[in-house]
Amino acid sequence: MSTSRTRTATVTLLRIVTVLAALAAGIGLVLIGVGAVTADQSGQRREDAAPRAIVDTVQRAQVVESVAADAKTIDTGAEPVPSPVEGNAVFTATGAAAGSEASLGAVVAEVNGRPVVVLTGEAPLYRTLKQGDRGQDVARVQDSLALLGRAWGVERGVFGPETARSLGRLWRDIGYLPVRADGSVIPAAEGDDDAALVRGEAFMAASLPMRVLTQCGVTRQAVQGALCTVASGGRELVVNVQASEAARVKGTEKVVITSGSKRWEGRLNGRAGTVPDAPGGGAPSQSGPASQNGTGPQAGPQSRGGGPGGSGGSGQPSTPPESGQQNGGGALPQAPSSAGSSGPAGPATFRVTLKGTDAPPPAGGTLTATITIAESPADSLVVPSTAVRREGERAWVRTEAGQDEEVRVGLCTAGRCAVEPRRTGGLKAGTRIVVGETLPPATEPKSER
Repeated sequence: MSTSRTRTATVTLLRIVTVLAALAAGIGLVLIGVGAVTADQSGQRREDAAPRAIVDTVQRAQVVESVAADAKTIDTGAEPVPSPVEGNAVFTATGAAAGSEASLGAVVAEVNGRPVVVLTGEAPLYRTLKQGDRGQDVARVQDSLALLGRAWGVERGVFGPETARSLGRLWRDIGYLPVRADGSVIPAAEGDDDAALVRGEAFMAASLPMRVLTQCGVTRQAVQGALCTVASGGRELVVNVQASEAARVKGTEKVVITSGSKRWEGRLNGRAGTVPDAPGGGAPSQSGPASQNGTGPQAGPQSRGGGPGGSGGSGQPSTPPESGQQNGGGALPQAPSSAGSSGPAGPATFRVTLKGTDAPPPAGGTLTATITIAESPADSLVVPSTAVRREGERAWVRTEAGQDEEVRVGLCTAGRCAVEPRRTGGLKAGTRIVVGETLPPATEPKSER
C-alpha cells in the first residue's frame, strides 16, 4: 500500500519537472524572437535617422544693410519777436497761436494796446521811421505797402508824407491809431502826415507766410522777455539717429523718408547741431537777462545779426546787415563735420538733402528714416548665410546635387549674403542649394499582435 503511494508521487513529480522544462524552453524562444525583432528595428531606425538636407533657392536680389531712425522737418531762421513797448508790459489781446501762419499785414501780438504788425524785409527794423528819413529800411517798408496794394510814396527809400499817410491808414484799418515819432497817438486821420513807424510795431519777415512757433501771448498775461518765437526762414529735414547706431553713420549715406504711403528719397548731408523740441518744430530763442523781468529796457529790435539797437528821433543807425550777412537766428547752429569724426558716443542729428526739387514733408508729422549703410549690386546672387561654408580663405556653397561651388562672399546682413561664383556658370539664380541638415524624429516600433 505504501509502495503504491510512493510510485504515484514519483510519477507526479516527474510530470511537474517536464512541464517546467517545457515552459522554460518556450520563454527562451520568445526572448530570442523579441531580441531579433528589436535588433532588426533598431537597424532600420538608424538607417531612417540619416541626416536630411534642407534646401533653398539662389535668388537674384540686393542685400542692404540699413539703420532705422526718426526724422522730422524743422523750421530754420527761428527768432524772437520783441516787445513794442518799453518797461512793464502786458498782453492786451491773445496773439497768434503756435503752429499758425502769419501773412503780410497781420497782427501777431498786442502789448499795452499796441500791435506788432508783420511786414516783409531781409533785415530787421533798427529805428523808428518818420518823415525825412532815408535808407534801405525805408525802402523795405515801402515795398511792404506796395505789396499790400497801398500807396508807398514818391521816391523809393525816402519817408515822405505819402508814406506816412499810407502807414496811418494801414494802422487804422487793422484797428489801431497811428502814432508820432514821440509815441503820441494821432486821433484823426487828418494828422496822419505825422505818422511814424515805431520800430517795435513792425516785425520784418524774411519770407512769407511767417510761421508762428510759440504762442504770441494771452490776454492779461505779463510779458516776460520776447513775445513769442517765429520762423521766417526755410524748413529743413533732419534725421535723429540713436546713440547705439550713431557710430555706424558717416553722414553721406542714402536715406529714404516715409510717412504712411508717402516716400521721399535723399542723402545725408553732414551733422546738424542740436535740434531742440519746440512747438512747430523750431527752436525758440531766449532773451538776454536784462529783459527777462519786463522792467528793464525795451527788448530791442528783432535781431538777426547782432546789429545795433535803434533809437527814435533823427539819429541815424549803423547800416543794418543785409541778407547773406545774417545768421538768421537759425535753429541749426553749425557743427564740425561728422564724417570720420570721433567723440563720445551719443545720438546724432543729420541734415537731409532730398532728390531733385522735392520739398520737405510738412512740419509736425511722424516720419521714419531708413539709412543705407552698405548695399550689394542690385542684381547680386543672394543665398541664405547658412548656405555659405568656409575653411580658411575658401568659401563655397553646396548644391542639392552635392556639387560644391566656390564663391566670393560679399555683403552679409540679416541672414542673407551676396555671393559671386568663382566658376562661370557655377551658380545661377534658381539653383537649389543646401542650407542645413536635419535628423528626422525617431519612430517607435509597431507592436505586432
